[in-house]
Amino acid sequence: MQKLSLVVGLFFVMSILVFSVAEAQVVTTTALVGTVTDTTGAAIPTSQIVATNEQTHEVYKAMTNADGYYNIEFVKAGTYSITASQLGMQTLTKTGVLVPTDQIVRADFVLTVGKTTQRVTVLSQAPPMQTDEASLRETINTQQTDDLPLNGRDVLKLSTLAPTVLPGTKDSTTAEGAEDFNAAGAREIQNDITLDGVSIMNNIVNEVTFKPSLDTIASVDIQTGTYQAQYGNYMGLHMNLVTKSGTNQFHGAIYEFARNDDLDARAFFESPTTPKAPF
Repeated sequence: MQKLSLVVGLFFVMSILVFSVAEAQVVTTTALVGTVTDTTGAAIPTSQIVATNEQTHEVYKAMTNADGYYNIEFVKAGTYSITASQLGMQTLTKTGVLVPTDQIVRADFVLTVGKTTQRVTVLSQAPPMQTDEASLRETINTQQTDDLPLNGRDVLKLSTLAPTVLPGTKDSTTAEGAEDFNAAGAREIQNDITLDGVSIMNNIVNEVTFKPSLDTIASVDIQTGTYQAQYGNYMGLHMNLVTKSGTNQFHGAIYEFARNDDLDARAFFESPTTPKAPF
């Protein structure tokens, strides 16, 4: 019986781990798509596509289909160099392609006839208009996450920078410091907040009690309407916090935290003679 209980326990733990990994993969939809054509607009099938993350040097490869279309799914957010090549055509590389989390980024290529040793590089291309999905979203990148002032270094407060998102007004019912939000005209119980694709909500009362460290967050993706199918659980706010990953460069963080009332403003209706709150 002891051996049987041990086996059942191990199976249960493994099931939870597998489910968590599967969930993270399902809700992370970051992808690179595009077409490869010649100067006449004709599709170029079997073209080789190589996407390289400029920070980590991770490489993703794909091949265009009969319509000249390629699709690379489940890529990590970051800045990419994408190269398209085909026998008898000049190789074309686009650098500085920004790929935010949970977004489909399009990079189309037009190849010209020439030797494969000839290479054309396009630097710092402007991001194209989003035409591959109809979601309403706001992405706060790493630089903004580091530089924007946050009371208490609470990364969840960044969601209120998106249109239609307001702090929740109901009292905390789970634990001290729990947070909720109103978004897209929906009630506070219609939100979902995830960390790297895994929900960190208390689903009974729909509040967040876990607050990741600000220094661990690479970007914040905020959606407030017209979700894709995998976000169909709720009609209000969907916020996905993406943690930082290692790169080929040394990096770190340092900050000073001032805790006094010298720089604080008074509340709007507060009497000028009333002492300021200590924090």
